[in-house]
Amino acid sequence: TEGLLNHIEVAIRAFDPWPGTNTTLPDGSLLKIFPPAEALESSGGCAPPGSILSAGPGGILIACKSGTLRVSQLQAEGRKRMDAAAFLAGRPLHAGDKLGQGGDAE
Repeated sequence: TEGLLNHIEVAIRAFDPWPGTNTTLPDGSLLKIFPPAEALESSGGCAPPGSILSAGPGGILIACKSGTLRVSQLQAEGRKRMDAAAFLAGRPLHAGDKLGQGGDAE
């Protein structure tokens, strides 16, 4: 339901700065997600939750059970917090990549 997606968006804000909101990158390394994160209505796709739908300077779109989450501030393990454009310049993500495979985030 849409309520679950909104709950994820609110949790990202609530857990900043501590304890933070984490998932894992496709290589299994830790990825921290910061606000702002934006819940978007589903565009009719049926990608599994955690799948990258697109990644660009405006943010990373992640499929969720009930829609899409746009993330624009991230921090890779051992790195500093950065916007999506800077993150993707050093660590590209592509449509179809899956987050959360090595951890407990969805």
